[in-house]
Amino acid sequence: MEGKKKKSSSIRKFLHSQDPFTAKVFRSLVEFKEETAELDYKENFDPNLKRDWIRLAKHIIAMANTRGGYIILGVSDDCSPVGMNKNVLKSIDKANIYNKVNSFIEPDIEEIRYNIFRYQNKHFGFLFIPKSINKTHVVKKTGNYQDEKGRITCGMSKGHIYVRHGAKSEPLSPSDLSRILNERIQQHKKFWMEGIRKISTAKIPAEVIISTSEKGTVPVRVTTDPKAPQVRGVLDRDKCKTIHEEMICGLKAWKARPDSFLTIPQLAEVYSVRKEIDVDEELAEFIIRSSLSNWMPVFFWSTKISRSKFEKILRSVIKSDEHPSARECLKSVLLLDKKFAKNIFKEVLDNSHLNGAKSDAEKFLRVADKNDRYKVLFNIGSFVKYYIDGKENKVRAKDLLKKDKNIDFERLLDEISYEFAKNPRNSANKWALKILDTIFYGFKYLA
Repeated sequence: MEGKKKKSSSIRKFLHSQDPFTAKVFRSLVEFKEETAELDYKENFDPNLKRDWIRLAKHIIAMANTRGGYIILGVSDDCSPVGMNKNVLKSIDKANIYNKVNSFIEPDIEEIRYNIFRYQNKHFGFLFIPKSINKTHVVKKTGNYQDEKGRITCGMSKGHIYVRHGAKSEPLSPSDLSRILNERIQQHKKFWMEGIRKISTAKIPAEVIISTSEKGTVPVRVTTDPKAPQVRGVLDRDKCKTIHEEMICGLKAWKARPDSFLTIPQLAEVYSVRKEIDVDEELAEFIIRSSLSNWMPVFFWSTKISRSKFEKILRSVIKSDEHPSARECLKSVLLLDKKFAKNIFKEVLDNSHLNGAKSDAEKFLRVADKNDRYKVLFNIGSFVKYYIDGKENKVRAKDLLKKDKNIDFERLLDEISYEFAKNPRNSANKWALKILDTIFYGFKYLA
């Protein structure tokens, strides 16, 4: 029992590390040889089979509701690394994973990461599911499927909350409910105690402002004490008559506190009207930094500033060595001047504490001198999926990269950005938007 606890705690260290989704973590887990509450192995996965999607979704939902975890595709029931067909793994679209899983639950799981790794000359699918903070995902529709023997099986039941019990994903038990409630109580207790502590240590005649508890705000601030913490500006969207005014409010908040970035819905909205608003260098920098922090497109905004200014911003963000901004920067750096790019990649390899950033820098450095180096950013053989008016569309990535004359790139970019602004939770449109932004605006940097 002692050995099992020790092994499980090592997986939890990965989950809480600065960069929990790296090749090093994958190698450790594929060699773990045991399924736990935080690690699940699957020998096969067929993206064309409904039953495989339901089974995978159940484990993902349970992990998000418990402590988070990892799923490796290509490991047999006896924990042997047998691998899977590389083309099948490539066909498992990350956006499709988001859409399939979130179609069963509410609220949505915001982050599911997927990549393909090679081990012992075999290929494996690797998923990372972080623990959902302040959210419990409830099944909103029953998931029935036909099993291998042709029997109709209920994979998930409407109204159930699935959690991990050892290596199984099962419905919530009374003890699980008690744990979730206790976690919520502790979170609120910490929230209030931090505010009370600020008030109790304030020097007379200090003034105190209590702000709304929006995500990222400092709820209590001593305003006349020079040692008082800086506060994130609370944006009152009702008082902003235009999206441009909202950006200016955000810019002011960012100046007061440098980690006060725009949210994904705000970035989606401003991108959809990008050609209609006046953006100076200062505002462009703020939008770029916000976009890098939220995996959003940056290259259109880079056209609003000088190339040297863009390079300076990227270097600054990379130097901060924070996930995901630093890693997102490396993708942009790859398209810039070759000499500048190689210097950045070498600096990251020497100085970064993020294993993921080092892995990216090492990979990008190998192709930095090639004219087609951009290909490492895209899965050329796959389709780029996007949704217009709720209908799925797709276009070959290689046709986009060749700038097929039959594709009206700017019109497509406008349509997808408009749709994403209406529904910022659509991860497929977010990914498509990033690809088109890179091709349409980012390729101008290629030497």
